[in-house]
Amino acid sequence: MEPRDAVLQGYEPFGSLLPGRNYNSTGYSRGFNGQLKDNEVYGSEGTSYTAEFWQYDSRTGRRWNLDPKPNPALSSYATFALNPIWINDIKGDTIRVTTGEGLYLFSLDDGLCEVQVCTAADVYKNGTQWFEPLADNYMPISQMSPDITCMKELKHFTWSQVAAFAETNRAPISHAGGLGGDWKSASDGADGYLLSEIDGMPYWSDAVGQIPFAVNMFKKFMLNPGNWDKSETDVGRQVVDAGQTFQHGFWSGVSTTMGLSDPDRSNTYDNYFIGRGVQYASDRFSLRVEEYLNREGRSGKKASLLGSKVPAGNLGKPLSGSQADRWNVSDDH
Repeated sequence: MEPRDAVLQGYEPFGSLLPGRNYNSTGYSRGFNGQLKDNEVYGSEGTSYTAEFWQYDSRTGRRWNLDPKPNPALSSYATFALNPIWINDIKGDTIRVTTGEGLYLFSLDDGLCEVQVCTAADVYKNGTQWFEPLADNYMPISQMSPDITCMKELKHFTWSQVAAFAETNRAPISHAGGLGGDWKSASDGADGYLLSEIDGMPYWSDAVGQIPFAVNMFKKFMLNPGNWDKSETDVGRQVVDAGQTFQHGFWSGVSTTMGLSDPDRSNTYDNYFIGRGVQYASDRFSLRVEEYLNREGRSGKKASLLGSKVPAGNLGKPLSGSQADRWNVSDDH
């Protein structure tokens, strides 16, 4: 029996043979999704499969044994992460992101059939992210460890805590790496942790660190007299430009001729988180300019910011296409 004969079989999504669209191919040992057939279990073809980590019943879509690497969001007897169309689980384990010590963190859907296990550090080096669908290298998160909110390998926050840090008035230079406004390294921020969990979702800490910069600078740019006659969109774009110019440090924003470099509009998650901060600040604060008379009777103007109630949880929402366009966060918009 030639291996090519196997492609003539018709299968249900989880591997049962389709009536009238199959034939007895006992001479070929492989069946659905490349699995090893175990026909003697039920005495009929295509009802049982075996792999390194499972015995599998195609009629129920369930394994007989517990998954050695269980998916916290699914039954420990589930197969193919309940997605047999996309996932080709040759060994019978799961797609996972782990700590360097192998502790399960969460799973990402890379759209490929091969099973992969990666450390968070490797995922970070690849620039992969799961929180901004419009930014580069996006892979949706499919499940997380039930312990994600208390694991010592992550720092833990609420968006209210992030918002409180972001709304603290600071000098612009304080956002430089290692100083008090640098959230990813600050002791009351991520404190050097690669991953931070916020209201149940993990994030790269350096992404969240863009938000305090954006909120603080939006407030300062709004109060700049040169911006009093400009729209919030114009002011927000100034903040995005500044963030994209200096996001990798002061010297990254200075050209070899000691002038400012052009903003880096490459489509990265950092740029989108600058946009998140600007979006939040735009919703949160508005400018009020008032005329007054000084002691000499001369008229002048003074500006202040009016705050409105905006849920801190808004910081956890990805940018929409229209918001990305408004703040000009990347070359793609």
